[in-house]
Amino acid sequence: MPWEEVAKENREKNEFIKSYILTHFGKSVEDEILAMSDALNAYYRFKGFHFESDEETFILPADYSQE
Repeated sequence: MPWEEVAKENREKNEFIKSYILTHFGKSVEDEILAMSDALNAYYRFKGFHFESDEETFILPADYSQE
């Protein structure tokens, strides 16, 4: 994956996380770890990743390709 795509994806993820935390936790976050964890889970669900109860097990989205 070219660096430009990686940088773009990283910016999108950071914007999503910032917006999610602000929406669900407000400006003064009491538990930053919980907020970040919830935001990351929401981001990856949004992207189509599905995590099972075992943290090491997940299902990749159908359109995911490893190039």
